[in-house]
Amino acid sequence: MALIIITAAAPVAWAQDPSSSTTTAPGASSTTTTTVPGASSTTTTTAKPGGSPPTTTTVPPVVLPPATIPPELADDPRAPVLLDPGGGDGGEVPFMQPIFDPGRNQILQAKVLEIQAEIQAKQLRLADIGARLLAQQDVVDALVTDLDDLGQRAKRNVDDAASAEEKLRDHTVEAFISGSTEDRMSLVRTGDPVELGVAREMLGSVVDSDGKVLDRHREAQAKLTDDQQLLAAELVAARESLTGLIDEFSTLLHETMEASDALRAYQNGSQVYVEGFVFPVQGPTEFIDSWGYPRMTGTSSAHWHQGADLFADRGTPLVAAESGVIQRLGQASLGGNKLWVKGDSGTEYYYAHLTAFAAGMADGVRVNGGDVVGYVGDTGNARGTPPHLHFEVHPNGGEAVNPYPLLKAAYGTQSMVKIVPNPPVTVPPPVAPAPVPAPVAPAAAPTTVPAPAG
Repeated sequence: MALIIITAAAPVAWAQDPSSSTTTAPGASSTTTTTVPGASSTTTTTAKPGGSPPTTTTVPPVVLPPATIPPELADDPRAPVLLDPGGGDGGEVPFMQPIFDPGRNQILQAKVLEIQAEIQAKQLRLADIGARLLAQQDVVDALVTDLDDLGQRAKRNVDDAASAEEKLRDHTVEAFISGSTEDRMSLVRTGDPVELGVAREMLGSVVDSDGKVLDRHREAQAKLTDDQQLLAAELVAARESLTGLIDEFSTLLHETMEASDALRAYQNGSQVYVEGFVFPVQGPTEFIDSWGYPRMTGTSSAHWHQGADLFADRGTPLVAAESGVIQRLGQASLGGNKLWVKGDSGTEYYYAHLTAFAAGMADGVRVNGGDVVGYVGDTGNARGTPPHLHFEVHPNGGEAVNPYPLLKAAYGTQSMVKIVPNPPVTVPPPVAPAPVPAPVAPAAAPTTVPAPAG
């Protein structure tokens, strides 16, 4: 496991490769000097053959935030693993990783205010629609009461008439959308006279069905008095209006809940929100905000963490975070089994360390948000570490942004880390010294009595 320093001090500046080396070739010399942690820059000086002026390239160091254990994990023995699972993050680290910019994690206050205003407006509309919905329900209830006051026969006739009216309206809308029989026939693209005959017969059945609906409506209306016909029409209209209000309320409620999720993400510092974002691990998982933490320090692949590590049991299903297309599926030296999902929003998602891909996954395959794309593992440079998914979010395919706020909003109110306290330190009881045996007195010498003389 990689050793990290847990501190609450100021950010640490460190270079991509904290070492120095010198290489000399025939006729020229080439010297590379790299700063060690704490220095201000990385300088590479190369002397060209033939006495040409040397070229100097200065690369600013990568500045990182301190790797700080969250207070709730202070007594958790797994805290070092949650901060750094060891071996690195498995990202496809570019040769020149962008300098860590703490400002990219700042809360987009303008976006927060915009969404708050949007939610407030939606809530006012919900209240208005809710009031109209209750009023319309009262209208329907009153008409049903009037219907109940009729005799059983009349009530049945009105119910039949109302049902026939609704069926006729549905058919009318469908016919308007589909067009006339001749219009429908024009959509049948075939030159086979047999197929044309079958199509015409099928369309004729539809027309016959429409006629039957109309006949049923006429028969039902004929059984009603004028007052009953009016009651049936009012009942149909009231129910349609109520259904429309319910649909409108449900749609707006969904939009409001989606806006609330977006607000939660932006309030947590997210730089992007994707409508319909799906949490990528389909099962119990644990994760913390380790964005920017040092990875693979002391090696040529040293970099800062530009994703989130989601710990779960090996083989836990991983799902597409958004509907889109699978891209760049394969193996990487650091990421092991890895893939990208290019979402319909333009946001791209990187998955690394998979133990296996889901059946049928390949470049160009279309997936829906929530479809299984692979399974949690420890492939790549995560071999031997606790199984986890390294997950990155790239808005519009650009540089990665901290995925933690988006993941936190999608994960909801569930506990993101199951706290495991350190076992209490137990001091063994003192061992009593062995008792000292009491001294044993030497046995007395046997007394010999001489035998009497004979």
